[in-house]
Amino acid sequence: MCGQAGGVARETSQVLGKVFTALRSEGTRPADAAREIHLRPADLDDLIIGLVVTAQEGERQRHGGGHNRPQLSVVR
Repeated sequence: MCGQAGGVARETSQVLGKVFTALRSEGTRPADAAREIHLRPADLDDLIIGLVVTAQEGERQRHGGGHNRPQLSVVR
């Protein structure tokens, strides 16, 4: 796949996309994969930026939450 960046086709990686999809389906986060290959998560992000679309880790994922979501209500 290629994206357009200023009229020049930018390379992307279908293989890396498939790898991260497989890791995500197994419950492995990109940060976990980075540590497994002895990289800081930020360094892995720097290496793959623009090559593959990955989800960014949110606050809930970082702290293992997600089931106790705050309830929102309309205030008038």
